Amino acid sequence: MGTKTARLAVRWIHELMSDYVTIDMSNSKVPVDTLLYRVAARLGIIDPESDTYSGANSPADKMIQQFARRTFPKYPFA
Repeated sequence: MGTKTARLAVRWIHELMSDYVTIDMSNSKVPVDTLLYRVAARLGIIDPESDTYSGANSPADKMIQQFARRTFPKYPFA
């Protein structure tokens, strides 16, 4: 199971069983890959000329994480 699928499964468990399972994912990072990088560039979230993506903690990864936290503070990974 990949990172994205695992996070989605945890989110579904939390939503379906919120009376029994409480999961705080507000500090979770967005699983960034080349597809998300490309979409973020097209939406203007990052500048592909200056915000390069080379994995975790690269300039583009940091920009996408900041955008997700500002836009979706409770569920930045969603």
